[in-house]
Amino acid sequence: MEEKPKKKWMGKLACDFCTENGVALETEFFVDGKTKMGPWAMMCDAHFLRLGLGVGPGVGQKFDAKTGEKVAG
Repeated sequence: MEEKPKKKWMGKLACDFCTENGVALETEFFVDGKTKMGPWAMMCDAHFLRLGLGVGPGVGQKFDAKTGEKVAG
């Protein structure tokens, strides 16, 4: 049986919060997910831990920062 190709993030790998301040993304993972404030955002691991609601259907998707491969959600 053939293994499905892994899903990858095709956009820019950047934290919406870090980038506002001109700081480059240096993280193990990032999450495209819903924040405690309501809107969705791309978050580095530090911002996700402070502002993210979780990983899973309707909440967020977690991606490896080096490869862009989806690892959860």
